[in-house]
Amino acid sequence: MIESQCRPLFNGLELLEDAQLNKCILSTGCERIDLLLQGGLRVGHVTELAGPSSSGTVMYFDSGNSFSPKRIVQFLTQESDPANTEVDEIVQRVMSSIVCYSIFDIFTLLDMLHQLMNYLKSQIGCHVRMLIIDSLSSLIAPVLGGGGAHGHALMVTAGFLLKELAHEHNLSIVVTIALAL
Repeated sequence: MIESQCRPLFNGLELLEDAQLNKCILSTGCERIDLLLQGGLRVGHVTELAGPSSSGTVMYFDSGNSFSPKRIVQFLTQESDPANTEVDEIVQRVMSSIVCYSIFDIFTLLDMLHQLMNYLKSQIGCHVRMLIIDSLSSLIAPVLGGGGAHGHALMVTAGFLLKELAHEHNLSIVVTIALAL
């Protein structure tokens, strides 16, 4: 039972080979952010962004069921001619590749992560490259209070699932943490 729940052990050569063959870097589309992240978002890794809510830490991803397609279009077209038909094609392609789910508690998040894991295992040549969770802190905070270990266990479980998804399925995972200042 325990062996089925543990990830297999790899030696250094196997890890290097996996990194060279399967792991790449996804550009954010913003040169300065890519520079800060040493090239972009790493596939197979969980990237955490933290800062005050609405501080610009995340450019266009919101947590409170307020996903903004208009903000994505603004981001995609900020440096281009509005009459350019190529920009329209890019916007259409990007918008059609985004799937948004509303998640309001840690239990729904864990359920969705398990569903995603099963979906990715059943797919051949799956094209999911990135998962964004904004804001993880708003999902975990309600269960961390009270001094019990239950909230901590849920947080660790979420972290484990995110890392497994990132590594096993070559996803770049971005998690935001809204800080109250």
